[in-house]
Amino acid sequence: MSRALLIAFAAALLLAAPAPATSVKVLLGKDGFSPSHVTIVAGDSISWVSTDDGHRISCRTCRFKSNTLKKDDSYGFTFLHTGTFTVTDELNGNKTATVTVKKAPASVAVEAAPSTLPYGTSVTVKGTVSNPRAGQKVEILAQECIAPTVNVVATLKSKKGGAFTYSARPAQLTSFHARYAAPSGTIVSPTVRIAVAPVVSLNKLAPGKFSIRVVAAKPFVGKPVMFQRFAAKQHRWVTSKVVVLDTQSPSTSPLKSSKASSTVLQTKLRTGTKVRALLRAFQALPCYATAWSRTTTT
Repeated sequence: MSRALLIAFAAALLLAAPAPATSVKVLLGKDGFSPSHVTIVAGDSISWVSTDDGHRISCRTCRFKSNTLKKDDSYGFTFLHTGTFTVTDELNGNKTATVTVKKAPASVAVEAAPSTLPYGTSVTVKGTVSNPRAGQKVEILAQECIAPTVNVVATLKSKKGGAFTYSARPAQLTSFHARYAAPSGTIVSPTVRIAVAPVVSLNKLAPGKFSIRVVAAKPFVGKPVMFQRFAAKQHRWVTSKVVVLDTQSPSTSPLKSSKASSTVLQTKLRTGTKVRALLRAFQALPCYATAWSRTTTT
């Protein structure tokens, strides 16, 4: 792996993230609100904290009213609409404060689940744009492990409310982000990274004889794999033998152009011992995650 590729991969992950919603603290006292005027953006919230007894705040146009607040009590409200709003302390001489809510800057966000998946399976990348109108154009971009370029893999239209989804089937570690062409300019979401674990299988060929097979988009020939037994008394897996994958063959499952790396081993473990094969992280890196086979018996 070249240093230049690593630098390019890291640089592509440094994407501008939209500013998170914030919460502003306002104190309630006998002299009124402090501060008496607050400016926020839509989606932000205000928490009014009482410094003594006897306060009840309300906002007719916001349509909220708190309970009676004692010392150290608080009341919070999230402002979703733009405008200037008057907040009144009904039990303190109807003292007032104003809240100015400005339009939130355009934003786009993505998330994905699960964050680690077996090779050949799918993941859902979903997100939202700040414009709630349906039909907003969103591009999904992807960068595979240590690749120097980021590619557009899908162009979507958002649904009502701003939501969008994309189903991906990454063949190796892949980073995804969304790009939204807002009226104020192009907005790029933070990156989500999806780790991929190779498919590891352990098959019994004969008594004391097993095959280990690792399938991924890249070959693992020359990589060591742990053949492990389960130690019931210690209640943990113990490495019985380390073998090297020495044979490569093409595979069309679970994805086309897959590479299968395999080997055959002999063991003298007692019949009925639980065993598995493990490909450890430092052998799978940089493009794959730790993977292990299903448990079988000798």
